[in-house]
Amino acid sequence: MIKGICTLAGLFFIVCGVVSCGTGLISDMGRLDEDPEIASPGVESFTVPNLISVTWNEDEAADEYLLRRAAGENNPLNWVDVYRGSDLSWQDNGVGNERLNLYQLYKIRGSVLFGPSESVLGVGSDICRDPHEPNDSIATATVLESDLESNLWYFVATNGKESRDFDWYAVSLPPRRQAVIVVTDNTNTSSTYNYMSWSTPSKSEADIVSGESLSIQNHEYEAAVVYFRVSPNEQTFLSQLSGYGGMVISYTVSLDQITNFNNE
Repeated sequence: MIKGICTLAGLFFIVCGVVSCGTGLISDMGRLDEDPEIASPGVESFTVPNLISVTWNEDEAADEYLLRRAAGENNPLNWVDVYRGSDLSWQDNGVGNERLNLYQLYKIRGSVLFGPSESVLGVGSDICRDPHEPNDSIATATVLESDLESNLWYFVATNGKESRDFDWYAVSLPPRRQAVIVVTDNTNTSSTYNYMSWSTPSKSEADIVSGESLSIQNHEYEAAVVYFRVSPNEQTFLSQLSGYGGMVISYTVSLDQITNFNNE
């Protein structure tokens, strides 16, 4: 009887030993043997004035997380530890207007440091995003029926990391009709540069000339919803910046009229 127990115990030890040696399997301590995953944090700006929220996903293979920050205006970048612990979020409060902060995430397992992740750019701002957000995809497009006051932004750090906003709009059109849309830049009123562009699912980016009309068409023989996107004009921004910086643009988007096609 004793001999049988010893044999079973020996077999159990061998099986457990084999299992614990496999990468990604559960060890005898009940935790993953694989290394933590290197993943960038999520960064959200423009929701609360002068605050940047940083979040990351839980990693069962990590004991702690280390968040580092660097000023995006500097070159070279100077990384500073701002948080270490087991929480899954951190808030950067009191960030100055248009201040650029880069964040990278490390993960700690025992005494080993894993990382860094790719850096992500956050922006401090006195201005919050417009109330139509989120509308950065066709699925969340804002219905345009009258004048809307909106904003978008483009910022870039010295290492090339960007923060930008896209605004999608939806217009209901009768068969074989077109919508005349007018987008007015309320920030750069005296500028000759076009800081915004527009596109549709079937039309590539084109400059928006502030105050001039653009046409969105329904070519179908039945009513349809058509979509267009207002974006920051990256080439204009980059041509006006000295390696870093950016701007929040306030603008008005108007459904001026719905008409027949010009050739009908």
